[in-house]
Amino acid sequence: MINALKIFLKNNALYSQNVTLLVGFSGGFDSCALLHMLSVLKKETNYTLCAAHLNHGWRADSADNDEINCSEFCKKHNIEFYTEKLGNDIPQTETAAREARYKFFERAAKHFNTNIILTAHTKSDNVETLIYRVAKGTGIYGLCGIEPQRELNGLQIFRPLLSMSRQDIENYCQSNDLSPNNDESNFDIKYKRNFIRHQIIPQLKKINDNAESAINTLIENAVSDNAIINEYLQQIKQTISIENKYLTPKFLEQSKEVQQRLILDFVTEKKLDYDKNKIQEILTFIKTAATHKAGKTLSLTSDLWLFCSAAEMYPIKNEIKNNTYIKITDLSKKYKIDNFEFSAEPCDIRPKDFPLENENYAYVDLSNQTNLEIRYRKDGDRIQPFGMKNSIKLKDFFINKSIPQHKKDKIVLLCNQDEVLWACNVGLNEKLRVTSNPTHIIRIEEV
Repeated sequence: MINALKIFLKNNALYSQNVTLLVGFSGGFDSCALLHMLSVLKKETNYTLCAAHLNHGWRADSADNDEINCSEFCKKHNIEFYTEKLGNDIPQTETAAREARYKFFERAAKHFNTNIILTAHTKSDNVETLIYRVAKGTGIYGLCGIEPQRELNGLQIFRPLLSMSRQDIENYCQSNDLSPNNDESNFDIKYKRNFIRHQIIPQLKKINDNAESAINTLIENAVSDNAIINEYLQQIKQTISIENKYLTPKFLEQSKEVQQRLILDFVTEKKLDYDKNKIQEILTFIKTAATHKAGKTLSLTSDLWLFCSAAEMYPIKNEIKNNTYIKITDLSKKYKIDNFEFSAEPCDIRPKDFPLENENYAYVDLSNQTNLEIRYRKDGDRIQPFGMKNSIKLKDFFINKSIPQHKKDKIVLLCNQDEVLWACNVGLNEKLRVTSNPTHIIRIEEV
């Protein structure tokens, strides 16, 4: 077992004195065995070894005793130890416990100045996870079980014991005279995983004594099949995407099955909760939004949206509207707003060619303009589009120009109070029209 762990560490560049390994340490059989094996291997490599124990406080004195036992174990084996106790406001559910645990890992990792977390999930945990997913509904991706390594909020989480069964772990603890904590809640079948462990798996073993091994073979086959699918999808993605944006027409040319798998990849990459209905909801949205030139957005979370138009689709962050504005008091100076810089260069020669409206510069007549400022849009803004006699609402102007909703608040405007004189890369106000020679060349450049 120690040799298998050593190979895992080497394969993942963790077998080095330059790394700090932080183990999620409950004090149970699995984490006790992992921490003990790491302490043995540490003598060869001298990496920094730490342990983090979260006291849920759900079992009163026994939970506190578990914490003491963990602390004593680490002291005996010269392992740095960190612990916290959860507040009473955390619901006593598996989901809440898991979320609290990973938040705790983030704090513990910061304490030890590392981003490497090792957890003691085993082959048996993998079986329980797969059965749970099958019962809830899953596809091939879900059949792949627990990932040996994943990234979460900047943490690199490794599961080095996935090749070992719970029986292997118990045998190791016994042969090395380890005394793990005995958490009686592990036998409470009101928790779904305990129900699977103590009720479902014994029934499966009545069909096949080697049910756990058979299920792990299924997991291995699913991982292999999923790798083939991903290889095929990568080839498709290269033909239907540019700069991390899917080209909507090319996406819709794919089969329904490929479309659904691409959406599945997207939601899993963004770590979103999903099911078959959610996948179908997103696909229906894409087909509808593809008929709109300016596009539509679909809310995925409180701060993440999916934008889709007839041309392209991509995720966008829901950002707070920027109310910054900069007064233009001297046209000979340059003015910066966020990552953009405005300049007005004097000019008295009529150019042979004027730039297109979607350019970031324009020849204009500013001789009758005062109270200039650069800013983003706000309620009440109006513009008199080039060639028109009357002003219209800026929002209607943007609609006519097919500007996507999420881009409207990012367009830098040159204004005279509530009147927009220039929407950079979109269009000019008729009042800046050059009748003889321009007075200035105005530019807004990203810096």
